[in-house]
Amino acid sequence: MEPKARTSARSKLGLALAGLGIAVLVYCLVTRGLSVNPLSKLLLGIGAAAILGSSRALRHESKPSTLVAVVWMLPGALVGLVAAVLIGPPLGTLALVAHELPGLRIGLPPGAVSDIPTTYDDGRVTVAHMAGLDNLTMVLWNTGTLDDEIKAKAVSEGLIKGSGSDVSTAEVAVGGGLPARSRRLLRGKMPGLETFFACGRRVFNVLTVGKETEGLHRRILASVACKPDVAREAAPAPTSPIAVDLPAGWKLMNDAPGELAYQRDDQVLAFGDVPGSGADDVSAVVPGMLEKMAGAKAAVTALPSEGGRHLWTIRVDDGQPARGVAAMWECAGHLVFGAFLAKGADEAPLAQGKALLLAAHCK
Repeated sequence: MEPKARTSARSKLGLALAGLGIAVLVYCLVTRGLSVNPLSKLLLGIGAAAILGSSRALRHESKPSTLVAVVWMLPGALVGLVAAVLIGPPLGTLALVAHELPGLRIGLPPGAVSDIPTTYDDGRVTVAHMAGLDNLTMVLWNTGTLDDEIKAKAVSEGLIKGSGSDVSTAEVAVGGGLPARSRRLLRGKMPGLETFFACGRRVFNVLTVGKETEGLHRRILASVACKPDVAREAAPAPTSPIAVDLPAGWKLMNDAPGELAYQRDDQVLAFGDVPGSGADDVSAVVPGMLEKMAGAKAAVTALPSEGGRHLWTIRVDDGQPARGVAAMWECAGHLVFGAFLAKGADEAPLAQGKALLLAAHCK
């Protein structure tokens, strides 16, 4: 009877391992899809190892009945599911961590946090790889009105992506009943949800990109608590340190410490601070600055420097074509960036854009 008992124990162990492995693999595929990241690899490795161990344990055992197999696989599946949830929790269960931003409290999920130097009137915080997945949540703010911020965003993105981009309106409630506008969008193959809301003299923009992130986005916005600083709200709003004299037809879209933007028909002229001033290779900064300003992934080509300013041509051929010129120079001890973009493949407006960038100066 002793050999039979040992065989029975091996069968039970093999069936439990099979249940564990199947549960972990199914959980990983359902919650993470085919994304490849360290947590997904870990879960897949655990599931595969359990299946392999089950195969070895059952190799020389007689085939159990269906009822016996189910009875002994269920405990393993339960253990596997609990372990998988603890290792890689789904987005919907992530606890939000309260972040005290200048004049605003907002709950953000745990993840890789990065930010740029922030002030009351201008800043950005980004949380990436939430639950170990390929996603991100970004919070940006600057002075302005809700309508002007949305209009500026539409102009810059329309210039690059054209009217055929995948954007539609959405309804998202913001904590405290703050006035807000939301939209769904598609960045590459990644779905996203973006919400603009006003808090005092500032406009906040919360963007969440990634699969299965809508519920998380709504929880983040519901956690918002607007707490304007009375003294700062009463003081004059700071403006960009850059000034430029423009011909008739240009309309001011945004004037904040970190961003100055104008628009005329299908042309945009924008200026911004360069994070990490003093970069050794300023050309490496240009693509990122362009993507931040206009959502554009552009090819850039260096031009000869003029007036102490680095210059580049900008070429966008992905989606709606656009052409432009970029410049970078030092102002008040830090690097600033300017870009002129015109919709279409015509390079005729570039001479004008270059002249405008060279005419811009520190206040």
